[in-house]
Amino acid sequence: MTDDTFRISCPNCARIPGLCLCSLLIPFEIEVRMALLVHPREYSKTTGTARIVAKSIRNCAIIRGYGQDFDRDSRFRTMVQDPTLRWVVLYPGSDSLNLTEASDKCLLQAFPQDGKKLGILLIDGTWSSAKRMIRTSVLLSSLPKISFSVNFLSQFRFKKQPRPNCLSTVEATTHLIESLALRGLCSVDPPGAHWKMLHVFDALVETQLKFMQRPRA
Repeated sequence: MTDDTFRISCPNCARIPGLCLCSLLIPFEIEVRMALLVHPREYSKTTGTARIVAKSIRNCAIIRGYGQDFDRDSRFRTMVQDPTLRWVVLYPGSDSLNLTEASDKCLLQAFPQDGKKLGILLIDGTWSSAKRMIRTSVLLSSLPKISFSVNFLSQFRFKKQPRPNCLSTVEATTHLIESLALRGLCSVDPPGAHWKMLHVFDALVETQLKFMQRPRA
């Protein structure tokens, strides 16, 4: 590749030719509404996985912000205050409803069948920045939290995770959708299409590792 090639990037994934993964993306629809809250530092990273999620799930919104600015963002306010939607945040913790372990009664209490559509906010950032984003936003911190059990290791092999149960955004989203589907809270069209996001993620990891190992001039 020439120097000029490295200055050209895909407008969708921001990756250079040879590393672009857009041809592998297979869009699908899910029954719930999803939106990505992306920290500005993460948005500019070509190795971030939020774009895989956004380009795979139809009508998945992306909102950039540091936390406190979400409360001033008219798009965010309109979204989370929509009376037809019940928004929750994917974030583990002692106050989070674990979809894997929760009883049917707990799920029914958390998600009553009252006609409201489930909406899930996915935070894309480091663990410290994600915590800060929630803490500094009044609207975001007021929303219920959900999580799921993690009994596997992240395949983000060129990025060190702070804890064994930490996942990339695309891994977390894929397994969240599966957890929702197993509990009857979400359907996927076509069925099983959410797993395709991990195929793209695997390709991202492999191409990035090869790129990092290339001989330097």
